[in-house]
Amino acid sequence: MRIAYISPSFMSDVDLSLLKELKKKVEVDYYLQITPFTTKGAAICLEKQKSKSGVLTIDDYPELETLTSIVPKNNFYIVNDTGKHNYSIGSIVCYFKLLIKIFSGNYDIIHITWPLNIAGYMMYLLRKKMVMTVHDPFPHSSNENSYNRIIRKKAFHSISHFIILNQNQKDDFVKYYHLQGKKVYDSRLGCYSYLHAYDQTNSTKGNICTGTDYILMFGNILSHKGADILLEAMENIHTLFPHIKLVIAGRWKWEYDKYDYYRQKDYILFIDRFIHDSELALLIRNCLFCVTPYLDATQSGVVMSAFAYNKPCIATDVGGLPEMVENGKYGLIIPPKDVKALENALIQLLESPNLIKDFGKNIENDYSNRSKSWDTISQEMVDIYKGMLEK
Repeated sequence: MRIAYISPSFMSDVDLSLLKELKKKVEVDYYLQITPFTTKGAAICLEKQKSKSGVLTIDDYPELETLTSIVPKNNFYIVNDTGKHNYSIGSIVCYFKLLIKIFSGNYDIIHITWPLNIAGYMMYLLRKKMVMTVHDPFPHSSNENSYNRIIRKKAFHSISHFIILNQNQKDDFVKYYHLQGKKVYDSRLGCYSYLHAYDQTNSTKGNICTGTDYILMFGNILSHKGADILLEAMENIHTLFPHIKLVIAGRWKWEYDKYDYYRQKDYILFIDRFIHDSELALLIRNCLFCVTPYLDATQSGVVMSAFAYNKPCIATDVGGLPEMVENGKYGLIIPPKDVKALENALIQLLESPNLIKDFGKNIENDYSNRSKSWDTISQEMVDIYKGMLEK
């Protein structure tokens, strides 16, 4: 069985974690999509995009050489979309070359993980072989716009097979887009084990917290992430636990009228920039636990990054988060937009170091060796591919 796995750079953290195990079971080629706007994100950090549009080899991007320890060089391609907008000549040329490459590659399955842009619509000519992983059955409130609605509807109406990563939203997804339920397969995320490639790295770019008495929130900070709720809760937490800090790591991407107010607090550290994986791994390793106080969500790569280092999470009861952070097993689930509930959850963990350790052991047991491991998930993925081919 031969698989073409096509995915944007901002999904590379989950892709690399999956492909590390999937390549042991099937022949899979990884097509990493890069645009002028996605050179930094997830596991990818490029200083500059190459000017040639089309399907390149990994040799064209020496900065990605480290990732060949996960996906072999001969199976690693770069879909180098140089277009400044989604219908530019550069984008059209890129996807035409990709179409030819995939068509001539004699693949059994074409697996995509994100709706294709307008220039990429030509790829839907191969839709009979396609399956799509749906990371966001419904867009986040901070990412809802007409363009995203258009490309999502085009994808969901062009492809017939889907893999959904949280069961909470499956029925609504099938109903809303008028899909055949039997062609929407269940799966889930494993922990982002690719981060362990940086376990021996202790260098930082500056202003990284390397102590151990801090709580961590990380990722791009958008309006739906609930950072304001966490900041408000930390005011009371600081009076009870004055030695505890809060680190918020990642680009702050929304207007918040109290941003400057909290930035002056000595118990809060903002690292307001792109965080390289080597720095992220260090931040997660050293923290007490992580917090995802989201107002809405599907599933969360932040949680899976935390779980890679067996760090528990406090998460809100939205989207697929309760499935990932089972309350009382891998962390605590609280209502969204509830400052007091978040305060209580923070106090519960800060007063109970043994509870943090117990949650960490549960994560390690289930995500490393059992049903939630990538070995199990990748085998289920192979079974989905086989089921598609049989049909």
